[in-house]
Amino acid sequence: MPNSVLEIQNLNLTIEGKQILSNINLRLKKEEILCIVGQSGSGKSSLLNCIAGFIQGFSGDILYEKEIITHTPANKRNFGFVFQDYALFPHLNVEKNLLLANKDSKVINDVLKWVNLTEHNHKYPHQLSGGEQQRVGVARALAKNPSLVLLDEPLSNLDQMWRGQLKVQIKTLLKEKKKSAIFVTHDIEEAIFLADRIAVLHQGKLLQIDQVERLLSHPKNFIIPQIFGLNSFLKGRSLQNNQFKTAIGIVNINKSHYSQNDLLYYLPENLKISLEQKEHYTALIVKRKHYGKGHLCYDLVQIDNDFMLRDIHLPQNLELGDSVYIKLDDEKEYLLF
Repeated sequence: MPNSVLEIQNLNLTIEGKQILSNINLRLKKEEILCIVGQSGSGKSSLLNCIAGFIQGFSGDILYEKEIITHTPANKRNFGFVFQDYALFPHLNVEKNLLLANKDSKVINDVLKWVNLTEHNHKYPHQLSGGEQQRVGVARALAKNPSLVLLDEPLSNLDQMWRGQLKVQIKTLLKEKKKSAIFVTHDIEEAIFLADRIAVLHQGKLLQIDQVERLLSHPKNFIIPQIFGLNSFLKGRSLQNNQFKTAIGIVNINKSHYSQNDLLYYLPENLKISLEQKEHYTALIVKRKHYGKGHLCYDLVQIDNDFMLRDIHLPQNLELGDSVYIKLDDEKEYLLF
């Protein structure tokens, strides 16, 4: 990959006989924000700590700007690290916490401006809100003028308002200062907003690394859509000529992804929905869900075959018990798992 700033080669980590990370290979592009997502215990933070130098004893190599740094101590790597729990010294005010990262007071004044904390420079951590403390954590990471910024779930301890504000500030700062960054999160919406690409970890294995659109349209593993909150699978049976029969239509299967498996993956936008029967299949609305700014989505039960379709967007607001008519778009290609 051209312009890669960080490369991980065949990284394996075992702790007390348990395999934590298995054969991890990835590259980070220059000035890229890469988010690592996965379920709890998938190895996200462990991978970040290996990159930072906080964890040693793994096999494989880590290269930064084409030089091996696998055994370089953490304090010798020019990386900034933003911790989940802020990790500020309680007996030092904001300015003195930052001076530990860089003794140049001009630099400290600059980073305080970047995170809008200039007026709080003499306050102590207990005098700050959680969001303000984490902004100090971000400022401290940037005060080193790091070549790479590592962020370990930095927003997870904040309330919704602070999370929304700080994720915008973090992305803006990283892009303005042209920093490469790896951001670990369990919040999928957060990752989608922040990331240029997303790496999906599951049980210590890197399933796929790609742009979110590609992860959802061409997942390499059926776990990936589920991590993104999509349970868009239908059972059926294979036909001739790369076709597949489901309860709501016969469709074409992507030739490069054709198999004898009986689980078809579809995107919600692949459903053709009508309020008139036409050649569609009948479904009943069994649940209405409200989310942000008055929007609705629905759970549907397909009557003839008694299976559920979840989180479906409909062309207008409808009530429980109303009928709609659904069909898979037969002009699209689908994947089997």
